Amino acid sequence: MLSLSIFRQRFEYLVQLLVTTPQWGLICFLQIFSGLASFLGLPLLIPVLEMLQTHSNATPSSHYTQFLAPIFKMAGLELNFHSMLFFAAVLILIGQLLVNASSLTASYVREDLIVMYRKRILQDYAQVDWQWLTEHHSARMFHAVIRETEQACEAHLNAQRVFINFFQIVVFMAISFRLSWQITLLAIGVYFILGFVNAINSNIINKISELINQQFKHFSNDLISFQHNKKFIKVALLGERFMAAFRRAIDAMCTIRKRQMLHVEFQRAWSMMGTYVLLIVLIYFHQALSLNYATLLLVLFVFMRMAPQFVALSDIYAALDMSIPMHRSLQKHLDELHAHIESNGTLEYQTPSPIRFEHVRFSYPNHPPVLNDLNLIFEPNTLTALVGKSGCGKSTILDLLLGLLGPQEGEIYYGDIPRQDLDKVSLRRHLAFVGQRPSLIDGSLRDNLTVAHPDASGDDIEKICRGVHLSDFIRQLPLGLDTVVGENGIKLSGGQRQKIALARCLLLKPAILILDEATSELDMESESIIQQTLRQLSKGMTTIVVAHRLSTVKSADRIYVIAEGAAVEWGPYDELLARKGKFFELVSVQHS
Repeated sequence: MLSLSIFRQRFEYLVQLLVTTPQWGLICFLQIFSGLASFLGLPLLIPVLEMLQTHSNATPSSHYTQFLAPIFKMAGLELNFHSMLFFAAVLILIGQLLVNASSLTASYVREDLIVMYRKRILQDYAQVDWQWLTEHHSARMFHAVIRETEQACEAHLNAQRVFINFFQIVVFMAISFRLSWQITLLAIGVYFILGFVNAINSNIINKISELINQQFKHFSNDLISFQHNKKFIKVALLGERFMAAFRRAIDAMCTIRKRQMLHVEFQRAWSMMGTYVLLIVLIYFHQALSLNYATLLLVLFVFMRMAPQFVALSDIYAALDMSIPMHRSLQKHLDELHAHIESNGTLEYQTPSPIRFEHVRFSYPNHPPVLNDLNLIFEPNTLTALVGKSGCGKSTILDLLLGLLGPQEGEIYYGDIPRQDLDKVSLRRHLAFVGQRPSLIDGSLRDNLTVAHPDASGDDIEKICRGVHLSDFIRQLPLGLDTVVGENGIKLSGGQRQKIALARCLLLKPAILILDEATSELDMESESIIQQTLRQLSKGMTTIVVAHRLSTVKSADRIYVIAEGAAVEWGPYDELLARKGKFFELVSVQHS
């Protein structure tokens, strides 16, 4: 059985949903005037029906007609069958139109809320801390944007509809009380029992909905994982194993949904049957309840209007219970995103300025330290290379430099600006980054080249493409630069993707160019040509390179050898070789 605390929590959540919905005041205003119009209009049908029954034009005397007589007189109208019927019809129609207006307003608000939630999620994801982002599945964002926003806004809409239908029921109950207090007490008793059972059933629906949402989250995550690894899965003949798992997940979700539908349909059927039984009882016992024919007709009319409202209220409350788990999940996700928004300073990075690492220590959560007492400097307008064994922390150094990560100890200076005081946006505005596995958008070659510089001229594009050895490849394509590359460049080779990513960055003419093994997929000849191009284009540019092929950093002004979390050697290529230390060992291993 539901406890009073659960009822109270559900009521408080309903009120919170209502008052945090835009235009809720207007909706309440429309409902109040709708109820007032119905409250005034429906009782006018009693004298109208009595006049029809008696075939008399004499207006029956009642407290209500006596109250209306001065109003009609002031309006220059005679209180008769036609004027009362017309006045009742106008009030009833106005009441219904106001109900429709409030429902339409609620629907419009729902669409506005979907837009607001989706924009807010995407905006927060764009500003969230990088380390937090890497620790959470990307499927979580897709699930939140696509499904949870729809269901969360449905919760807002259903909260308003609960209020709309509940208010209408209260109005009809008030009208019923004016007609017969005995019938009203009977109806209150019946609807209390119906509502109590529905509340218990709705709590079950709520728990099932939470389970469905969790199932959908896991399913979305598995689908994203399948998409990211589709090549490996196909080659390794794992497709059927994944499909079997997907089929089981789909069947499980279907079974749970059927349970949910069973409870929803039970709630609807229980409400309908209880309401119809009440109407039959009223008809059968109308004489015992001292109802004349006209009053009975109006009571039936009122309850026929109220019955759909109660059934709709029951359905909407069930729908609300289905959408509340998604609303809670979305709010939790938004709070989590907001709590992990990337911190940012106010001082702008000035070029050209050196970037210094002083006694930097960094470790990932639940992992041993990657960097320990790291000291190095990236001088402006020079080429600096980072080399070392795989896993020594070279890419981590770049992430720290980019402001994506923050050290646990030590400091990073951008000129004279400490990391925590730096406006990271101002830094990133001056740099371009190319990774080992660059990301491409699902568009044409031209779209990918100009995505960060849409105003790039045709001459600039041609010059850069020639410099990174892309021109011959583009000429062979039937559509040239307008050729579509597919999802993340799936129609291209790894080397072609890297060339496009390099060209995209060079078009920006950045002050700082960062290359994280950006030519690792190229053959030796192409890499040699591109290295020459980079040396020409990077004059007057700070270039930072992480390289696996040590032959590609011969022209570097300074090479840092990273080992055991620190810079153990640094200097020009020939000088490091002459020392016969760590760098010499790395070169020897590659030559062997």
